[in-house]
Amino acid sequence: SGFPMPRRVLLFPLLLLLLQASAVLADPAPPVYNVVLVGATGSLAKKYLWQSLFGLQWHPDHKGKAFQFWAAAREPEDSGAPLLQGILAKHVQCSPDVSKEDCQQHKTSFAEQVTYVQLKQDADFERLNVRIQEKLEAQKSAEEGRMFYLSVPPSAYATLARQIHTFCRPRSGWLRVVIEKPFGSNADSAATMAEELKNHLQESEIYRIDHYLGKRGVQQIPLFRRYNADFFRRMLREQAVQHVEVVMSEQENVEGRTAFYDSYGVVRDVLQNHLTEVVALVLMEVEALVDSENFAHHKEKLFRELQVASPEAVLVGQYADYDLHVQQDQKNDALDSDTPTFAAVQLRRNHPLWKDVPIVIRSGKQMEKREAFAEIALKTGDFIRFHIQGGDYETSVVAPQKVPLELPPGWKLRHQNDMAFFIPGSDVGSTVPYNMLVAQALSGNRKSFVDTQSLLESWRLWDEVLTLAEDKPRVYAREGDVEVRIRGSRLHFADNVDAHQEL
Repeated sequence: SGFPMPRRVLLFPLLLLLLQASAVLADPAPPVYNVVLVGATGSLAKKYLWQSLFGLQWHPDHKGKAFQFWAAAREPEDSGAPLLQGILAKHVQCSPDVSKEDCQQHKTSFAEQVTYVQLKQDADFERLNVRIQEKLEAQKSAEEGRMFYLSVPPSAYATLARQIHTFCRPRSGWLRVVIEKPFGSNADSAATMAEELKNHLQESEIYRIDHYLGKRGVQQIPLFRRYNADFFRRMLREQAVQHVEVVMSEQENVEGRTAFYDSYGVVRDVLQNHLTEVVALVLMEVEALVDSENFAHHKEKLFRELQVASPEAVLVGQYADYDLHVQQDQKNDALDSDTPTFAAVQLRRNHPLWKDVPIVIRSGKQMEKREAFAEIALKTGDFIRFHIQGGDYETSVVAPQKVPLELPPGWKLRHQNDMAFFIPGSDVGSTVPYNMLVAQALSGNRKSFVDTQSLLESWRLWDEVLTLAEDKPRVYAREGDVEVRIRGSRLHFADNVDAHQEL
């Protein structure tokens, strides 16, 4: 009837089936997040960006994810790679609660995830795309998405957008491109830049980063307003607001940096971007703050409603040594600049609930103290101050104790004299804004980034301010020389008018 089959022959098919089954049941390799940092050896990358990327391994939204980092710069790989390793060794640090041994292990592991590449020509982008794909195939991984962070001058954005779109789009997964300000110097240049980006990227792929929006003191504003929604609605319904003021005072001057600053000035450098974004968070309806899907639309609508209060609602100044600094930096004793280092602007909002409420934005260099805040002054003499940084207060929401405000969950409450300090938790924003914003870009959270339409609406407003600011700036030797007063729809320096409404 035949011979019995050897036992090992019978077992072989069984083992093969078991191996195949275990391969099916094994967890697939996690999808990879590819991050390309363009300008990887520059000052911003050294100071903030590599640290933010290193910290992703502890971020609650990204812990355990598979990352591959590509450090891109113009240097050839034989000189760029060792330069990069020196940057990582020097500038990437662990938090104090991580032991020295564990920290070294984390840093070594991170460095192994970073690959230096030269990016100059179209062919370099083609090669990068091939290398990314080869690495994915070797790891048997899918690609979750690909983020390019452009830490380079804005003049390079259009070319880089074309190269990314043409040669380096992922086969599957999302694409995100992060760009740094300035986003134009007026409405026309901002529109031109937006159009150049639009030729190659979808709106959902463009992440304009304004690091100020990542600050804990800025992020506390919408959270606190949402938790105290009833109070803020009632405040507007009862027309209780006297005025709103948004301020950034800086002690430093611009000595050594006038080559950039002299072509921008304080309006373009601070008011049009940082402080306008803060204004939006203070003025937007509470319902808009929670509407993530339509947040950009609500902000654009708000910016359309803002207008300069009057032709006399703009004041500019220049600190006394500014011309000297320009002459020294540019080695020309004949230079005479009218670039403002201080500006104050009164806006009004064309909205029934904000009718006739002055909205004052001001900022200046070489002030007496470093301080930034947004304050809602009430007609009762009370106020709610969102203290962002510096000055006499810690980052907090400050108000007299008698103002009926509620403490959000996870926040702390401190009393001092008659004042209440609502102190946000550590999960609100970040003391290092780039840490939060890099993580949000990777998550696809666009609320803290600047969209195209609200940017263009903002420039419409600030173009008018720049036109009204063309008068020669007042020279100031101290902050008191540019103290500002509201008088109806106008602004005046304090020594030019009897006190009417003091800021």
